[in-house]
Amino acid sequence: RRIGVSAKAVAAAESQRATDFANFKAEAERTKSAKKMLIVGQRYLKGVGVKLDIRMGSQWVAKSARLGHPPAQFIMGVLNATGHGMRKDPVEAYAWLSAAVAKGFNKASKSLVKLEKQLSPAQKAEARKRAEER
Repeated sequence: RRIGVSAKAVAAAESQRATDFANFKAEAERTKSAKKMLIVGQRYLKGVGVKLDIRMGSQWVAKSARLGHPPAQFIMGVLNATGHGMRKDPVEAYAWLSAAVAKGFNKASKSLVKLEKQLSPAQKAEARKRAEER
């Protein structure tokens, strides 16, 4: 007698996970849940239960961030600062991090201070203007 899981059982479980994730994504979109959109984005960014897709992940995180979700705004700041999955844009990074800090997401403060040292006064002014719009 063989010990272990059959290939059919593994395939069925993978299929169910894919269906569950598709349903979760659809619900996140339908309900405009920033928290769920962030979860979808993080799964793509990390390749958890789905194929790793930095671009898709950053798009989902951006949806959440545009809805005003501070953790997503922080992640967008980091992605823009590093150029991970998008063009590196320190002004946009500063704007996202500032928006997150303004909403009480203090984890973004350290990154904001570090980034601030790299920007000119004009870039900081532009970033602050963008942050106020978020």
